[in-house]
Amino acid sequence: MGAGAGGQLLLPAMPDEGGDQLGPLVDALALECARAGGAGTSVELLVSDALARSVALPWQDQLLSPEQLPLYAQACFERAGVEVDDGWAVHCGFRHFGRPGLAVAIPKAWLGDAASRMAAHGLRLNRVTPVTAAAYWRQPTGIRRTVGLLLLAEPGRLTALRSVGGKFEALEVEPAGGDPVVPLRRLLRRSGTGAPPATVQIWQSQAGMVDSALVAQHFAAARIRTLATDAWSR
Repeated sequence: MGAGAGGQLLLPAMPDEGGDQLGPLVDALALECARAGGAGTSVELLVSDALARSVALPWQDQLLSPEQLPLYAQACFERAGVEVDDGWAVHCGFRHFGRPGLAVAIPKAWLGDAASRMAAHGLRLNRVTPVTAAAYWRQPTGIRRTVGLLLLAEPGRLTALRSVGGKFEALEVEPAGGDPVVPLRRLLRRSGTGAPPATVQIWQSQAGMVDSALVAQHFAAARIRTLATDAWSR
């Protein structure tokens, strides 16, 4: 993951305003990276979507300037009913011309705290990427016009990224608590609108979070593939 050492930190589900309790996890990862790479190592963190807020950005025919893009992302967050104020660091962009982009926001206070904890071990925090953003930017392109579905499962949430020809088309998020089957059924129903996917890829922060048999039953003609936990940190 970039220069130096890469760290994968998958944070547990938490309230949107939480995060303070995650300091010890960052400390442990910093110590591990310092031992592996030594002082001055650049670290990239893959973090749980539980820490972030995400929204799809509909394509704009009039290309936005670097100054306009954050304002557009802010407007998309507001339209989605997601509150993101000055206390959040927002990163946004479009991976493919003519297709939707993605904006993600992470609390600035958490970023500052994580950077300080890394610095205490002689490390430099280079990048923090939520799981959905990593999947958006790193997912390989596919066959033209082929519909694909990528399911991301973490404690407390399920996320689906729908693509056509490997190019992002839509984002769906479903809270997951209690019976895991109910939220999965809801997400599959919403994600199956339109042409059914030819491929379904499943990524789980912990094994057994997604019932692949249920996915296969819902999309009988699709090829189902389970990805490794470190798929986004390679």
